Amino acid sequence: MKNPLWTRNFSLLIAATTFGCMGGIVGNFALSFLVFDETGSTFASALVIAIQLIPNFLIPLLVAPWMDRFPRKPFLVFGDFINGFFYALMGIYLLFFDFSYVGYLGYSLLLATLGSLDELAYNSIFPKIIPSGMEQKGYAVSSMLYPLLRVIMLPLAAVLMDTIGMPWLFIGQGLFSICAALIENTIQLTEETRVCEKTFSFQVWKEDLQEVLRYLKKNVDYRLFTTIWQPQMGSLPDMLPFWSHFFVPPPECPPHFILYFPLLNF
Repeated sequence: MKNPLWTRNFSLLIAATTFGCMGGIVGNFALSFLVFDETGSTFASALVIAIQLIPNFLIPLLVAPWMDRFPRKPFLVFGDFINGFFYALMGIYLLFFDFSYVGYLGYSLLLATLGSLDELAYNSIFPKIIPSGMEQKGYAVSSMLYPLLRVIMLPLAAVLMDTIGMPWLFIGQGLFSICAALIENTIQLTEETRVCEKTFSFQVWKEDLQEVLRYLKKNVDYRLFTTIWQPQMGSLPDMLPFWSHFFVPPPECPPHFILYFPLLNF
């Protein structure tokens, strides 16, 4: 007899993911337009995206072997909480102070680093939450959640950006992330950590990396998937500055004009 998919832990994680995705969609929407609205420069927007890509590459490479030796849940909860705190802090700052492009570059790097840590913890804990035998259905639920929420939240974010302003969108993103952290904290999970007799060091990190490379060399299918798919995924954020430039509606256009673009997810 198969275990049911919607266990307590799985339901809590999906609920937390929903809050996190809702906040992330709203926050990323505001981020993608903030620099262009303030500077009018596509290059300035692209530079922010380029800086945000650096942690997405380096953090998993540097931190994953170290994270393997600890429970993932504290990383996940703390990551969402601190991420929400800094997003809310940015919104509060923009309410009272002028936009600073140089400061925003540094802050974007910080937010991208925190987001990469949080995503790394989530991707490592999610397979542990899915009941045995329900992996296909569990990932199907997870993969449908984000596109569905984009269709709902992007039009709402467009309307809210015109009515309440970008600072409140960032504050809302922060509150959503903190709610996700509070839900994740109630998950009851016994985690197995990687036991290592050696003290973690550069040599241990190097051995772990060599183990990954040996696995990729042995597993042809996964190597092909990584080689072909990952560059395509990495190129998607590069398009955001151009979307910001070409798809900002004219003043006479209603805010719900943006409704048609998230439908491209399907």
